[in-house]
Order: sequence, then C-alpha cells, then structure tokens
Amino acid sequence: MNQRRDTSRLLKIYLYLFWFQIGATLTKNHQKTTLPVV
Repeated sequence: MNQRRDTSRLLKIYLYLFWFQIGATLTKNHQKTTLPVV
C-alpha cells in the first residue's frame, strides 16, 4: 500500500508524455530537432 510510489510513477509517466508532446510539436515546427535525453 504505497500510494506515494504510485503517484510518483504516474508523475514520471505524465512527464514522459509531456516531453513526447513537446518533441512532436517541435518536430512539426522544425524538421531537425534534438530531443533532450533524460
């Protein structure tokens, strides 16, 4: 019963999705873009 761990995991997933969204938009705007690798 570790809700804190679950929430942190969800936050990480949301962060990854957020980065992917930014990457997609950047790729649409610019053809050549370097995605930040975490």
